[in-house]
Order: sequence, then structure tokens, then C-alpha cells
Amino acid sequence: EAAVASGKQVVLLSAGRGPLPLLAGAQAWDERHPDGRGLTGAVLLYPQLYVGTPEPGHDADYLPVVGATRLRIAILQPQLSPWHWQLDRLKAELERGDSKVTVQSLAGVRDRFYFRPETTPAEFALTARVPALLRGAVTELLSAQKPPR
Repeated sequence: EAAVASGKQVVLLSAGRGPLPLLAGAQAWDERHPDGRGLTGAVLLYPQLYVGTPEPGHDADYLPVVGATRLRIAILQPQLSPWHWQLDRLKAELERGDSKVTVQSLAGVRDRFYFRPETTPAEFALTARVPALLRGAVTELLSAQKPPR
């Protein structure tokens, strides 16, 4: 509330399972502020927005908040993540709720690449670029058109 009242743009950031409460909070914000003011968007790193891990060869089931979210969302998804294969479905499910979603695939890295104890050379190199990746995603969100209300 204070950041919005000050005129600042608010971008949410989370990774892994963290986007679940983040999206629930954004949905609650949206219900309290139907005029669309406040939240600029969200940057999600390797989001895991599923009811549970799907059986091999089956599609994931998404939690209801995913399809009800209305935000500009930038997803940063490692290519070596097991969730990479679900990315098109996740994007479609988020867009079902009128979210505007962009995806950036991160080549040669796994989920949690920036704090793994057994980091590969590619993960080590990309870790140094995380601030620039996040800045780029936020800049993209700030310049994108707001989703319809």
C-alpha cells in the first residue's frame, strides 16, 4: 500500500514454489483494487505452480490461482529444469486469466542454479548475470502494455 501510495511501480519477484503465495496475494490485491492500480507485474524464476508433481508422461494440474491471475508476468525458466517441458501449458494457463506472459529460457542451467553447491561452469557464469537478468525482466514489464481489466 505504501509503495503504491508513493507512486512507485511494484514488481513482485519469487522462485520455485514461492510464486504460489505471491499470486494469491496479487489476486487479493486485484480484488481490493479493481481499477488496476498498484501492481506492475511479477518476475517468476522456475515457477512450480502445480497441484503436485505429475506422473511421468502426464500433464501437470495447476492450482486455481494460476488461471485467475491478471498480471504482466516474466518467467525465467532454466532449460535443464524438469518443468521446462510444461512451460507452454503454464503460459497458456496464466494467459487464461488475462495475464500477459513473456518467457525467457535460460540455456544450460538447472532450477536453483544460483545457489547450488555443485554448480556447473554454465551455472556459475549465469549466476554472475542474475542481477542483469532480473533488471531486464523488470524493464520489460515496465514497458509492456497493462493487461485488460
